[in-house]
Amino acid sequence: MLGGWLTDDYSWRWVFYINVPIGIAGIIMMNLFISDPPYIRRIAGRIDSWGIGVLALGIGALQLLLDKGQEDDWLASHFITILLVISAAALTVFLVHEFRTAFPVVDLTVFAKRTYSTGVLLMTLLGFVLYGSLVLLPIWLQTLMGYPALQAAMPWRRVALVRSSPCRSRERCCRDLMRASFWSWALQHRL
Repeated sequence: MLGGWLTDDYSWRWVFYINVPIGIAGIIMMNLFISDPPYIRRIAGRIDSWGIGVLALGIGALQLLLDKGQEDDWLASHFITILLVISAAALTVFLVHEFRTAFPVVDLTVFAKRTYSTGVLLMTLLGFVLYGSLVLLPIWLQTLMGYPALQAAMPWRRVALVRSSPCRSRERCCRDLMRASFWSWALQHRL
């Protein structure tokens, strides 16, 4: 709801700017309160720079392709086609390189275990379903239903109220959810 208010009254950029002081405070607190234990020793020269670089190139090209693809009519654009080729080539090189290097950035051999691979696949599908609805519902409410940004955020207020309350047991979580739903309904109907 804070994001909807910022978007309506100021600009959509403020949704991102508001995280800057929180991030700076987090970095300062991390440096003050978190330290490595003495038994952890860093070995110099064990970073896979090529793997990081090729991964950044591949993911960066893919992200730009997905962001600008609709604006430029996908593969009808020469720029989008070049991005597709760069992304596919860089990610292929990344996969081959990670299997051959001694210290990979991403250890892909763990996917040889069937239980791990199945768990990752199921969690990925769950993520698509949960975050897909989280992203698509406000877009649908704004573009097709004509809601302003603040009103499009209202369906998520119950989730925000429940997530913000600490739950120590299942019964308390259910009670908090019912209480949050009631207050959300009461606020909506101005009781």
